[in-house]
Amino acid sequence: MRAFRARFRWELWLEVVALAGFNDTDSAMKQIARLAQSFSPDRIHLNTVVRPPAERVSAVPLKKLRHFAGMFSPKAEVIAEFKHGSCSFVRADDREIMAMLKRRPCSLEDIVGGLGADPDRVKACIARLVRNGNVRKKRHGTRVYYICD
Repeated sequence: MRAFRARFRWELWLEVVALAGFNDTDSAMKQIARLAQSFSPDRIHLNTVVRPPAERVSAVPLKKLRHFAGMFSPKAEVIAEFKHGSCSFVRADDREIMAMLKRRPCSLEDIVGGLGADPDRVKACIARLVRNGNVRKKRHGTRVYYICD
């Protein structure tokens, strides 16, 4: 990364993913922060697991992420909280929703925000896709995600 940074002339962003039981201690995060500082990223994003993961890992609580953010220079931005912008409420259909779910698990809010779709329409499509066996539900923490295998 240091060699790359020495030649790279544009803005360099780094994303650090914190995983409970893996790198969620002060000492581990300080070590990552020191390493990051050695190649001077312009921005640092701090993230954790927010969707159902492929492996057996768990999220780091938001309070802890905020604590870790201050260990970085520049201070890391916690990006684990996804907020949707305004929607144009286009008509989403089963095909569009399934294409999105084939890429990654999504909550209803993810689908609405990602497609700019009407929430009631998305709920109806998801209910039909689950009922027909095209999509399955998976609970992760307190949220429900939809998956198209």
